[in-house]
Parts: sequence; structure tokens; C-alpha cells
Amino acid sequence: DIFGFSDHAPITNFNDGYRMDISQVDEYEKSILDFKAKYSSQIDIKLAYEVDFMDNFNGLEGRIMDAKVDYLIGSVHFISKWGFDNPQFIGEYQNKDIDMLWSEYFQIITKMANSGKFDIVGHFDLLKVFKFLPKKDIRLMAKDAIKAIKKEVPSMYIITDLCFCEYTSHGHCGVLDKDGNVKNDETLKNSA
Repeated sequence: DIFGFSDHAPITNFNDGYRMDISQVDEYEKSILDFKAKYSSQIDIKLAYEVDFMDNFNGLEGRIMDAKVDYLIGSVHFISKWGFDNPQFIGEYQNKDIDMLWSEYFQIITKMANSGKFDIVGHFDLLKVFKFLPKKDIRLMAKDAIKAIKKEVPSMYIITDLCFCEYTSHGHCGVLDKDGNVKNDETLKNSA
């Protein structure tokens, strides 16, 4: 069995409260490596970071990008420093051309893939989190990003999120029971 830990990496001179601070990096890495050693005969534990790639923002923390980790997940959570998946800023969608927004999102993912810095693309379709969907065919909009990903790292994973509901406080999506908990079996049936 393999189990990977990936926390949101710090960004230089940027703290939105959703990621670890640079002062927490040593403790994070040490705790995962301690678990890795302790359980090495039972499970293969991987150390990783999820790194927020921002177009036109040079905030990638060098120490993280050069860290001796098992893998780096590259994710896009920001467009021009706007945290589009943060419910606090959902009102900004009213000021956007949704088709143009999706195009820009996939252009940033293409740049991220072409950077050659990441092993996994996280949340490939995260922009759909609040259901502001394009009128254009999303498959055509994503085509160049997918080609860039497969060209850069043919074995790279692409992680997408299933979303059957509105934003949930716990961040997990799927078919929900009356208490707001994900019903895994029913969710799997719907996603197949």
C-alpha cells in the first residue's frame, strides 16, 4: 500500500490562511519522514507538496520547489491573484466573462505543465467548483492543456474533482446524506 501526504505549500510573501507558513515546513517534513520510517514495513509513505501555480506571480517558494520530496502536485487556485475557489470571493464571477475565464484557466494550466516542475496536476477542473460553466465545449478548451501535460510528463496524473453538490463546508463532494456526509457507494455509481 502507498499513502501520500501533500499539504499546501507556502508562497513567498503571500498568506491567505489556507496553506502552511514557511516556518512550518521543517516540522511538516520531519513528521512525515518520521511516519515513513516508523511504518516502513507496513506501508510506503510518500512526502509531497501541493504547490499553487500562479501565472505572472513569482511566488513559488524555492525551498519547496527544490525539496527532496517524492512528488510535487501543481494546482491552479488563483487567476491573477484571485482565489476563484474561495467562497469569500464568489461575487467576482459576476464581473467575469465565463468563457474567457475558462480559457485563461486552461492557459495557466498549460504554462504550469510546460514548466516541467510538477509530477501531478491537481484539480484539473477546479474552476467548476461553484458551477460557473462555459458555454463553449470544455473538452476543446482543455485540449491544449492536456496535450502539454502529456508531452511534458507522459506518465503524469491528472486529478479531477467530482462535484454533485454546491460548495460544502468540509470540501468533499458527492451524493450527500441528510446530515451532509458523502455517501461513497452512491457517489461511485454516479461517477462511473
